[in-house]
Amino acid sequence: MRKEKQLTPNLFPDAFLYTVDQNLRDAGCTVEMVKQFFFLQDKGKKDEQLELLFRHRKGLLEQIHRGEKQIDCLDYLIYQIQHNP
Repeated sequence: MRKEKQLTPNLFPDAFLYTVDQNLRDAGCTVEMVKQFFFLQDKGKKDEQLELLFRHRKGLLEQIHRGEKQIDCLDYLIYQIQHNP
């Protein structure tokens, strides 16, 4: 598995940009998404930045919903096993 290079604070002249970078990574954004976000930042394309973030948020939420459905299936099976001889 290829280890992706982490950006370090000294690559950012502005502490805010470093914080944004770290926040994007903590949110599960890929290196490519982070690069795209900053490319859009440099071009002043705020609407496209927001679209990128909303798409990622939607994907995370879909993962949560799939996980909830799987938990519901397990809960149903557990209930059935516990309440049927």
